[in-house]
Amino acid sequence: MRDDDGGVPADNSEAARDGGVRDPNGESGAAGESFGPSEVPPTGDSSVDTVLGRLADLGGQPVGEHAEFYTALHDALLTELNAEG
Repeated sequence: MRDDDGGVPADNSEAARDGGVRDPNGESGAAGESFGPSEVPPTGDSSVDTVLGRLADLGGQPVGEHAEFYTALHDALLTELNAEG
């Protein structure tokens, strides 16, 4: 949230910390769209969409394995995005 001068508020309130945005459920958060693992919109690149489709499997993973899951997903995306096509 910015004040009338375009600056950031000087207080440490929750609104100042998170950008003043609340999602439809009333939760605070940063501005921008957010998607759940099963709601990732298509990118138009089938190989990238296939990798992102793996996000649907995240819910079945123990929380302790999420970092490894995301690391593997990141590496797969890098491979697909750097592939010559």
